[in-house]
Amino acid sequence: MKIKKIFIIVPASTDDSPVKGAAALANSLSEWVSVTFITLKPGGADFNLLNENIDRVSLAEYSWYYKVKALYKLLKQAGNRENIATISSSFSADFINSLCNKHAVTCASVRGNLPVNYLHTYGFIGRLIAYSHLKRLKKLNYVVSMTHSMAEQVEQYTGRNSPVVGNFIDEGRIVKYRKNKKINKVLRFIFTGAFIERKQPLLLIDVMAKLHNQGIVFVLDMFGDGPLLDASKKMAEKLGVASFIVFHGHVNEPYEYIAKADVLILPSLSEGVPRSVLEALCLSIPCVLRDVDGNRELIQSGVNGELFSTDLELPNLILKLVKQMHNESFHKKNLIPNRFRQNSCAKSYLNLISQ
Repeated sequence: MKIKKIFIIVPASTDDSPVKGAAALANSLSEWVSVTFITLKPGGADFNLLNENIDRVSLAEYSWYYKVKALYKLLKQAGNRENIATISSSFSADFINSLCNKHAVTCASVRGNLPVNYLHTYGFIGRLIAYSHLKRLKKLNYVVSMTHSMAEQVEQYTGRNSPVVGNFIDEGRIVKYRKNKKINKVLRFIFTGAFIERKQPLLLIDVMAKLHNQGIVFVLDMFGDGPLLDASKKMAEKLGVASFIVFHGHVNEPYEYIAKADVLILPSLSEGVPRSVLEALCLSIPCVLRDVDGNRELIQSGVNGELFSTDLELPNLILKLVKQMHNESFHKKNLIPNRFRQNSCAKSYLNLISQ
């Protein structure tokens, strides 16, 4: 079977992590096949992550019934099922994609620990949403997971094998920001993510206070927004580290700041394969992550970062990595493992849907 046309389906044209991943996939696939990027809901007018070879279609103006009809029409106009594929990310996109099996080879990309993520986002009802999402995935021809631990979870719900294809970023867009590292007396740490309980921003501020009490001189750049932002600012004031922490709010592309950092720290309780980590590794910045979900598949101790299991380990582990990052091997080098590189992952998708 030769796939000639691929439709990438996402909820909206925003800079959310799943959409950025879908855009990176679309850009890579467009080198080999025709690609159309479909959005289901209104998004940002300044969305500029797609290259000029990709067609864009918005179904935002339609009700859900007519979204499905409009999508069917697009698929029928594109040709036969043997030559068409659809790839979706996120619940709404996966749901509408699951209705397209008669018209295309369907594929979904699972991008996180859905039960844990939905629980933190929606509360108790999140468990029901996650269960519904995972069960709905059974309707698709292929369900791709980003890590082996994620695949095991998907297989429990779907009863089918879930091929593993790593998350990846559009490396060409950010590699230009990579710089030679300089050893400075003031350490620069960075956090990028939502200010929510799952991401643990309050823990990171507490750790910064512990480092400050040890005499460590640092600046922490924190990027993101969310319900814990005000609490984080108050905690920084209370612990006496507010003058060393910069709260930037939401920034679409903080690559200049990432490239200047010594270490990216992301103490999340649950992760898929964090886009912010891939971006940091691409820019030669090692990372400290919690040893959960698939982080062990992304981070190798002493090679591109460190993993921690308990909160008490975090301050010393950060200092350990700071000593390591002065090693020349980190400089001007892409630290992303090969199985999470852009071209190899995109080819894996194409090979899978072409079977």
